[in-house]
Amino acid sequence: MIEYLLFRFAYNLSKLLSFRTLYRFSNFLYLILYYMVKYRRKVVFENLHRAFPDLSDKQIEHIAKKYYRHLSDMFLETLKYFTLDKEELKKHFVVENPEELNKYYYLGQNVIMSGAHVGNWELGPLSSPYWFKHQIVVLYKPLHNAKINAFIKRKRTKHGSRMISIDITGRSFTYGDKPFCVVMLSDQNPPNPGKSLWVEFFGTPTATLHGLELYAKRYNLPVLYFDMKKTSRGHYTVRIETLIDNPRGLPKGYITWKYMKRVEQAIRQQPELWVWSHRRWKHSFDPQEYKLFTFEEKIKTEAGKETSPNPT
Repeated sequence: MIEYLLFRFAYNLSKLLSFRTLYRFSNFLYLILYYMVKYRRKVVFENLHRAFPDLSDKQIEHIAKKYYRHLSDMFLETLKYFTLDKEELKKHFVVENPEELNKYYYLGQNVIMSGAHVGNWELGPLSSPYWFKHQIVVLYKPLHNAKINAFIKRKRTKHGSRMISIDITGRSFTYGDKPFCVVMLSDQNPPNPGKSLWVEFFGTPTATLHGLELYAKRYNLPVLYFDMKKTSRGHYTVRIETLIDNPRGLPKGYITWKYMKRVEQAIRQQPELWVWSHRRWKHSFDPQEYKLFTFEEKIKTEAGKETSPNPT
């Protein structure tokens, strides 16, 4: 109960304060997290050294500090986003090419929108209904605190998005009476490595959630990717890309491999925006037990189209 009351106090305070004032608090929060509490610093530095083995200790420290500044910003600005109206939200979350997704709506086509925990992903459920024609259905992992979870769920869905727990993922794909877009963030560490698809990620065999590929193939849904970038404090842009237009018939592991390659590319562009404080490489790869899916895309410039990939 105390945790919920503290959360509500922070939320109500954010309603009264401007973004400029919130970021002053964020500067202070950064100092607490990085220097005093040292929140998961060991995990962050281990992950950064694994991902960027060629960087010096000083360069790694520079990225780490930028990450903690972003983490502090993200926590406080998210509370503020929950209080904004449509026009204010659209100033903070700009989709550069909404037509890339909307074209599937006019075809009556359901789709999967894949993304990663890069930038401030909370802006997606809040702002997407103002940019896209589809019914937005977001998969999420419920928080342990039931009261905070219920409160955040109400705020996430107040503009028209729908939230479905990952515990009942299958229901997402039988949803609604108009074309829907299921949003999946699949870059987290899976709980069961035996049910995962293993692909190379930052040069390391990595267990990856299999749901994106499973449902894309089962329902033959195009897989799109939203590439989020931070342009300034509190302001983000998103560009939509089609990763897979027709998943049925593709070799096992290819969709997951291509998705993780795209996630890695996005992280390398702005590394401080990814969640380095979670244990992404918690599971170890055993070649005797697991299969590593690797692919070499062979692109032929035939009418400007990509040919089918071949496994290597």
